[in-house]
Amino acid sequence: MRIARASCVRLVETGMLSLASPFLSDARIRKMVGVAPEIGAALREHVSSGRPLILGTVHLAYWESLTWLGTFCRELVETGVIFRPLDNPALNAWVRTTRERHGMRLLSRRTGLQDAFRILRRGGIVSILFDQNAGTQGALSLFMDRVCSTTELPGMLAEKFGALVHVFYARRTGFWRVRYEAERIESDGTAGGVTLAMNRWLEKLLASDAELCASWLWSHRRWHTQDGSWQRMRLGAKRDLLDADLALRGLTRETMPRRTRYFITMPETADGARAAAPLLRRLRVARPDAEITLLVEREGDVARRSGGLFAADFAADKIVELPARASERRGVLRALRGGFPDVHVLFADSARADRDAAAINAPQRFGMGNKGRRRPRLTHLWELPEENNAQPPALSPGRQWELWWTALGLPADDGSEAKT
Repeated sequence: MRIARASCVRLVETGMLSLASPFLSDARIRKMVGVAPEIGAALREHVSSGRPLILGTVHLAYWESLTWLGTFCRELVETGVIFRPLDNPALNAWVRTTRERHGMRLLSRRTGLQDAFRILRRGGIVSILFDQNAGTQGALSLFMDRVCSTTELPGMLAEKFGALVHVFYARRTGFWRVRYEAERIESDGTAGGVTLAMNRWLEKLLASDAELCASWLWSHRRWHTQDGSWQRMRLGAKRDLLDADLALRGLTRETMPRRTRYFITMPETADGARAAAPLLRRLRVARPDAEITLLVEREGDVARRSGGLFAADFAADKIVELPARASERRGVLRALRGGFPDVHVLFADSARADRDAAAINAPQRFGMGNKGRRRPRLTHLWELPEENNAQPPALSPGRQWELWWTALGLPADDGSEAKT
């Protein structure tokens, strides 16, 4: 909580500095900023080597002040900064004007990549923020033991142009006081190698330096990936560095950290639980990052008849029995809510199960229902096919659940990805 509060305060400070910076004189800026010797050394190496330079930057407090570097370093040659343009044209023009004041040139991610190529061909410098969530265009990797989407752009540019790679960041030393620091990134020079090396550097920095940890922009949802409703039961992307990242950590997909929390409310009968078991085992393979917690009724058939084989049979990491007594149940649900689950999937189809899910309050709560039936406490409801409305139902419960989980991205039983 201390780090969270500090991060929020420093985000506000950064915004205030961005608004004030156009009105700060060069003399005032020189009083606010210190420059580490490594900055000059990196720029001299760049000039003497004749190679272009990639500067990776991160969202540490006062990161926008990094565009002031030209005020302090005469060695700074032609420099482009790749940025994400704002939707408001007037505001975007104002941002460009204020950030280009000290000699750096802003290059739009949408239209400025060719300009970045030209700068690098001339042996110049290109600066890129690399610690953001790259969305569907990024490559899967790990950050702080959780799956994330990482931009490969710095690595791709470094490989294409044979560039040197340094990270360049601002260390907050007081209110509107900052020290510029830099560090060289050692890698094999490939796009994937550079990408992973930069992220490992940042991971170690945040884990080892409490001041910088509190200054990082934790609120930008670095891990907001692989969570669309159509892909919740699988892990995969067009670009995937996960296996290479795991290998560097001495891990595999089978032994990787399980940090994405899945709560599964089990069916109320033992027969239903047995029908669900194959899907849970497939989920374990498809989402090796999932920590699977099963919720069962303490007095129900599943808890009574499963015995000691329950966890192994259902590929579960944890089992939580929900007491029947309301007061006890509320306490268990509060504790589960404090575990901050990412996903809650309900095999059970009852008003009580829905109330439990709402009390636990996972961001995504998945259930199944007949056409036209509402379950307002859930965030995603999958409707049964029309033929199942017949009596008796045309599909068994197990087959219904398989169709449902396939729609959520669960790969086919043969290991290939199912069509959804």
